[in-house]
Amino acid sequence: TDSDGSTVAISLADIAAETDTNTTNTTFTEDGTNLIITDSDGSTVNILLSDIDTNTTNATFTEDGTNLIITDSDGSTVAISLADIAAETDTNTTNASVTEDGTNLII
Repeated sequence: TDSDGSTVAISLADIAAETDTNTTNTTFTEDGTNLIITDSDGSTVNILLSDIDTNTTNATFTEDGTNLIITDSDGSTVAISLADIAAETDTNTTNASVTEDGTNLII
């Protein structure tokens, strides 16, 4: 929801249809200035190391009866509606097993 109260809905099926599930990140390197991520197709993404915030952490998790409030070590906060979390929580399903096959975590 934006500040005008408008929302945008994006179909998860549309996202899944456009998601490349065969390409994986194969290497993470740095050249002193950039973090360089190379995928299994040989494509790279460069991220400036100076843009990576390594000093801010989630400092507290609180709730006010309506929202989950996450406060970081810089004092910034994010509020997530507890009702939204509850609406997306499946309370009728339990994880019967957790295994891995060498490549995937299987729940």
